[in-house]
Amino acid sequence: MEKERVKGSYKRMSELVDKKPDLIEEIVGEKISWICPKDGKERQLNSKDILKRLGLDENLFEEFWPKRSPQWDGMFIAKDTATLYLIEAKSHLTEISSGNRLSKECSEDHKKNYLMKCKTLRSTMSYFNVMVDDNIWLHKYYQISNRIAFHLKVKEKLPTDIINNVKLIFLNFVNDPDWKEEKKQASENDWEKKYNKILKEMGLTYEQFFENDIFIWNIDADKLI
Repeated sequence: MEKERVKGSYKRMSELVDKKPDLIEEIVGEKISWICPKDGKERQLNSKDILKRLGLDENLFEEFWPKRSPQWDGMFIAKDTATLYLIEAKSHLTEISSGNRLSKECSEDHKKNYLMKCKTLRSTMSYFNVMVDDNIWLHKYYQISNRIAFHLKVKEKLPTDIINNVKLIFLNFVNDPDWKEEKKQASENDWEKKYNKILKEMGLTYEQFFENDIFIWNIDADKLI
């Protein structure tokens, strides 16, 4: 696991910030200020220093999510529009994994946290009026659904004195050379098929993504080398 953190999406995000700072600015069309990654580290959106920086209530996620929230691969603010961008990055298809499981031997605190997350994700399903097996959101595509939930939670509290809008980006690195030997490289067409499948199973549409400022970006890994 640790070995994978020095390659793939983790490595590509660091390159994006350190070596190709203009690439994202070309995509968004304005100057940006990165919040993370910095020093090769992701950040939790519910940390008090980040919430303060964004002008959000430090108790925003209380009763919404356990204290330990998802780690974001990237966060930045577009300066002219005061838009916060939240980035979830992947560099091969199997990186989109399941999660949020409850073991039979778990503690009461663990169970409480699990139920809190399930409540939030079911609420997010209701927001989109989806009628699918909730295991799709609670477990199979947990890495997707929890990012959507956090994005919408921030959006409902906007604008603040610092940010006017928030956009969620599912960022895919195309043909990442780190996975060539393992035959896990994903082409742009591979990513398109993957997200078509994900949205169909989650009961979502691209139109719903667009209406809620959720976007899928593909960046060729060769541009970072």
